[in-house]
Amino acid sequence: MQDMGKHIREEMYAKAKTQQPVFPLINCIETPEGYRYACVLAGYKKEGLLLSWEASLMTLKSHQKEEQAVFLQQEYSIKPFERSINLPENTNPEQLEAKFENGILFVFLPKILPAEQKHVPIV
Repeated sequence: MQDMGKHIREEMYAKAKTQQPVFPLINCIETPEGYRYACVLAGYKKEGLLLSWEASLMTLKSHQKEEQAVFLQQEYSIKPFERSINLPENTNPEQLEAKFENGILFVFLPKILPAEQKHVPIV
């Protein structure tokens, strides 16, 4: 009976491991000032992350791997990944700000505010 339980756990683990996304999930919230992204990267180190942009595409990469260990239970893993997302049109990626805190990468992308309409006095 004990062997059957172990077999079921191993089978569930194997299925869960193959169904995990290869990239981290990203939340995005629009505010009046810009766009706030949050990406949970539990176990990753700041030094192993690379955030870049080109044209209207933001890319987050990591080549980190988890240390070799025998896990009693493993519900997340540290794997190399590359994740790109399209940036909104009304933004300037040159003003992108990023902060890694407590295993979460926070990115702020300010909106480009429309220029104030200028009136020409008629004389």
